[in-house]
Amino acid sequence: MVQFSYPKQEERFRALLTSLNSEFKNVTLFSCLDTVEYRSATDLRRAYSELLENSGLNPPNALILGSYCSRIFNPLGITEGEKTWKLTPDGSNYNRPAAALAIKTANYANVSFHEVLGRANNPQDTVGPYRRAKILMRLADVKEASQIDLKRSLGVEGTSVHFHLVGLADAGLIDYESIGRGEPGWAPYKWIEGRDPNKVKFRKRTSLALKAAKKMSENPKEWTCYNLSKELPCTSAHAAIILGRLAKQNLAKRVGKFMSASKHSEARITEKGRRVVDPFLNPTYEAVNPNNGSLEDYKETLYAYSDDPNLAQNHVVGATQLYLDASPFLKNQIIAPTQ
Repeated sequence: MVQFSYPKQEERFRALLTSLNSEFKNVTLFSCLDTVEYRSATDLRRAYSELLENSGLNPPNALILGSYCSRIFNPLGITEGEKTWKLTPDGSNYNRPAAALAIKTANYANVSFHEVLGRANNPQDTVGPYRRAKILMRLADVKEASQIDLKRSLGVEGTSVHFHLVGLADAGLIDYESIGRGEPGWAPYKWIEGRDPNKVKFRKRTSLALKAAKKMSENPKEWTCYNLSKELPCTSAHAAIILGRLAKQNLAKRVGKFMSASKHSEARITEKGRRVVDPFLNPTYEAVNPNNGSLEDYKETLYAYSDDPNLAQNHVVGATQLYLDASPFLKNQIIAPTQ
């Protein structure tokens, strides 16, 4: 039997997050796997099914649960076994209480951890979930941060930070003002008072341009390709084209200087985001610190669920429903467990 060592220090936090980026994983770690008895994929599904009793929800396919163990948990040192599995001592000490806390937090914040931590590119990819967590933790510490500030704090280049910011904003965890990936920046425009919005002349996207002209003529505020794209709706690239052409037709005018997206795209954490950072991410980061000592306080939720099985069952049902709502295609489709 091949056994893998549990990660150390910062890598432990990264690996732990990868094991918690879906409620299917969290419920499996919290309640389906055992610390002594080896369990098959069928056993895991049966245990999950019992927790969902009378809820109208179905557990994931046994193939998915078994693949979690063999492809994700085993390589990270969380479980051991080949066709049957059990939690390792480190998996029991860290991942099981973390999974319980994640289930509680999902219910408290009304958000799936799939939305919080996102997908992983492969079963052992710890980068994506880790970066999302660090973005949220950073934004919780500062009033706001630009995309370029976050890139510097994470020490990364490219478009990955923007990708994660968009995902976190879609989940309501942050407010993010950006014109979109791959676009250089934006300039503010206003409708010229007295101009007729019906005089718009576009060979393509005529209806969209007319809609934009009407909105701008009715509202004297400053419009950018970002806020206009939200109103129409359309991509910010299409909104930028419309604004430029409206200006050329002397229907709108540019009223401010061009702003670089990398420097002026601002992100701020929402109250919903704080309901993930404060009760889960910060305590979890401290718990995996090798100098932390006792984990008894961190295991409080795990103990509370043990004392109140009805509470645990209600939270498992709620968390599972949140995941299905975030990934509705899972209801009718068996997929490989890379998310």
